[in-house]
Amino acid sequence: MVTHIEQRPGGATGLKDLTINVPSVVRSGDTVTLSCHYDLEGLALYSLQWFLEVTEFYRYLPDGDPPYRTFNIDGIHVNVSVTLLLLSLKLIRVRWPVPFQT
Repeated sequence: MVTHIEQRPGGATGLKDLTINVPSVVRSGDTVTLSCHYDLEGLALYSLQWFLEVTEFYRYLPDGDPPYRTFNIDGIHVNVSVTLLLLSLKLIRVRWPVPFQT
């Protein structure tokens, strides 16, 4: 699994206390829970995105209406009421804004 964590605008950077929980083995048809825990150190979350390979299947934007969006991918069903995802992932992206300084 690869994590891509970026600060906007700007380049990639790391998160404090990042933990991503993904089962290492899943049988076809099983329900699994994916979770991502991180510390933005007081900054506001801009978005959280889940990917299978390079294809996004779930996006969470706290200020969105609704705050989540799912994308149709064969073999993946996202239950947004309980946030269950039915397949493992290769990439997760967490973004937060950079304070603008003059």
